Amino acid sequence: AAANPAYRITTRYGSPTPDDLDELLSLVGVEKEKLCEIVPPGSITGFITEAFSKSSGIPEGIPVISAGGDQQCNALGAGVLENHSAEITVGPGGYIFSCSKKRPENFSEGIMCSAHAIPGRYVLECTMLNSDDIYRWANQVLFDQVNVKFRSFVQIDRSVEETPPGSHGVIAIPYLSGRGTPDWNTNAFGGFLHVTSATTRGDLSRSVLEAIACEMANMLEALGSCEKLPKEIFLGGYLVHSKAFCQMLADASGIVMKRNTTPIAQTSFGAFIIASVSLGIYGSYEEAFFRGRQHLRYKKYVPIPENEEVYRKVRDRINFLYSRLTGI
Repeated sequence: AAANPAYRITTRYGSPTPDDLDELLSLVGVEKEKLCEIVPPGSITGFITEAFSKSSGIPEGIPVISAGGDQQCNALGAGVLENHSAEITVGPGGYIFSCSKKRPENFSEGIMCSAHAIPGRYVLECTMLNSDDIYRWANQVLFDQVNVKFRSFVQIDRSVEETPPGSHGVIAIPYLSGRGTPDWNTNAFGGFLHVTSATTRGDLSRSVLEAIACEMANMLEALGSCEKLPKEIFLGGYLVHSKAFCQMLADASGIVMKRNTTPIAQTSFGAFIIASVSLGIYGSYEEAFFRGRQHLRYKKYVPIPENEEVYRKVRDRINFLYSRLTGI
């Protein structure tokens, strides 16, 4: 992989050089002239035109403001503004974002560094290639539920809640699309172990969530080798609608988790923060966040000591099996 130019570019630390850009464009066959202008977050890039106003209903003249990447805005909306603050998003992929006011000098190769939605700040990013997609797959295979919303996952959620921590010994290997942080292994795969004739759908279902939570704990451990981990971590994404899963995350990591329980989307809130500061409504990103946070409500999930021990053993077992199955 080290000899692959695309791999070298995507894992190189810092901003790409002009030569990097030319190489990337040649790989994907895009002309440089077709690229848009890169502007900092919070830049006014234009205004709603008369034609667009008529078709959309948005008043003419409203400024169009660049905000940032969706995950960066999501992290900002969750409160990831200061050093050592972090957020976990569990959607189709799983992500951990941590804020840094300067680029770290040393960090694991499995962790990416990119620009935050706040100009001049950075985020360290850990990635799990599959997360709630695995749960959707389990719901489809085990309960014959296809194309349903997470709030409709009644059967599988009930089976998880009725199964004790540790899933009666069943272990799930969660790499259905390969593994991301910490080693980016596209050859990794998924599976179940310790399945017996007594194994239930609840055991299999819960083991899937436990495996995702343990992989998040692995990612937090990798992040902890680069910087100090916070005492509390914000949660976002579809899968955190599962109260059982939120508790698993707290138990597997040993860190208090906080979930926004209001219908306000964190990504939209983050974009609002950027726009409000850009327009001078608030003087700083911190002020905009804390003013807006009064409309948010959080549910805390505190680690349960006896469950922490259960998930320490589950995580050790998953990591051992992964190393034996992949030879890493």
